[in-house]
Amino acid sequence: MQQGNVLRPLILLAYGNDIWINLESNIRLFVYDYIIYRKITVSSDVDKLHNDLNRSAEWAVESDLKVNPDKRKAVGFTKSSMKKRIRY
Repeated sequence: MQQGNVLRPLILLAYGNDIWINLESNIRLFVYDYIIYRKITVSSDVDKLHNDLNRSAEWAVESDLKVNPDKRKAVGFTKSSMKKRIRY
């Protein structure tokens, strides 16, 4: 096993540790990924989530990180049937 393989996840976690500073939504950091999530109860929650998604994209550009658009996913969970699907 190469030493870089062990250190890379730790370096990435330390490098991305400031992503949460400007976000209103919840965020969970993983080794190579992060999840931004928010409970949507009113329409302004959707706007806040969109703003946070845009801020995270800006953070990636400022941090000189490449984002793979093929690996981005949006998932919605609900207990009721939704009449209108939210687009992210």
